[in-house]
Amino acid sequence: MQHGLQPDLTLLLDMPAEAGAQRVASRLSQSGGERDRFEREQQTFFNAVRHAYLQRAEQAPQRFAVIDAAQPLEAVQASLQRVLAERVSVWM
Repeated sequence: MQHGLQPDLTLLLDMPAEAGAQRVASRLSQSGGERDRFEREQQTFFNAVRHAYLQRAEQAPQRFAVIDAAQPLEAVQASLQRVLAERVSVWM
């Protein structure tokens, strides 16, 4: 039980489920690994989870920062740095 406590900031790394599946497939083809139980879920599951998180972010925009994780790694890192720099300066 959280007793009403909530994080000040939730970073939501968002991307369409299809793009995530492609990244998993690419990673597995490079490493020779296998999909785990979670990665074997159907697209409808991932779409529902994504939708639920985006709804939460929409309901509490002051607490969520949605980062477009479909961007190249460097762009995602830059977005994260920008959000953290903005939020930390507000908290100080």
